[in-house]
Amino acid sequence: FEEILTRLRLQKRGTGGVDTASVGGVLDISNADR
Repeated sequence: FEEILTRLRLQKRGTGGVDTASVGGVLDISNADR
């Protein structure tokens, strides 16, 4: 999963945004270049 995100220049974030944990396995996927 991490490799796919890197190749697509994406970043996973927690449920509450950057530097937060995911709740119930839910993640936010954002553009890594923002």
